[in-house]
Amino acid sequence: MLLDQGDAKIVLNCADVYAAAGRQDKAALLCGNFLERHGEEPSVREYLQNLNSAPSADVMHSDIAEALVPSFVEQRLDSAASIINYAIERFAYTKYLEIGCLDNATFDQIRAPYKVGVDPVSGGTHRMTSDTFFEISDDTFDVIFIDGLHYAEQVYKDVRNALCCLRKNGLIVLHDCRPSEEIHQLRQAKTYVWNGDVWKAFMLFRQESTLDAITADFDHGVGLIRMRPNSAPLSLEKSYLELQWHDYEMHREEWLRLSTEEDIKHWL
Repeated sequence: MLLDQGDAKIVLNCADVYAAAGRQDKAALLCGNFLERHGEEPSVREYLQNLNSAPSADVMHSDIAEALVPSFVEQRLDSAASIINYAIERFAYTKYLEIGCLDNATFDQIRAPYKVGVDPVSGGTHRMTSDTFFEISDDTFDVIFIDGLHYAEQVYKDVRNALCCLRKNGLIVLHDCRPSEEIHQLRQAKTYVWNGDVWKAFMLFRQESTLDAITADFDHGVGLIRMRPNSAPLSLEKSYLELQWHDYEMHREEWLRLSTEEDIKHWL
């Protein structure tokens, strides 16, 4: 069953299931997430308050803020998959899309009840290009992971299309945003590690006033994009396709907003 996070009745039914299983933290998270996204709803607010004051197998807290602290707090972030699963747990996301699945190395790790994977060669659930998928699909998603063709132009197109089907407060995740050597970011793969020029496309989104973006400083650079005011606007004089490796080397930390694990948790 897919969770419609805009329907209070469904949210409360799912919260009941979690509470009955002793996961009051998860039930509280669902209710808190609903109130944050959709505003006050008396039935959900009352349920949250009752949940907070009711006895449970675990130690219950009298403060709602404490009750909303779930198990995700101590999760280690060290890869794209770990960030995605952290976001799914923290924000009660249910719908996941992956562009570029290949051997399902990431796809199989994702703990979302509804998963769609798109790849023209192997893996995932849909055997087609990302362009075709976005053209024919009217589905929407909470998290979209883009790890397809590593050409800046295609990455830009994939992110643009992803933004059109991203649900409210959703998250876009990009892989390969931080090449460590020049040869890794060439247009054609020359070594086992090939990041392509994904970083150039990421520079475009770093400059947009309505998008906030940072990069996790691990796993080849995991770019994160949210639809909200840009908290650290970037302005570049060159077109993204004119950017060169020496530009990147000089400004890598600032341009990518390279971030630690704790920075990412705070930013999210």
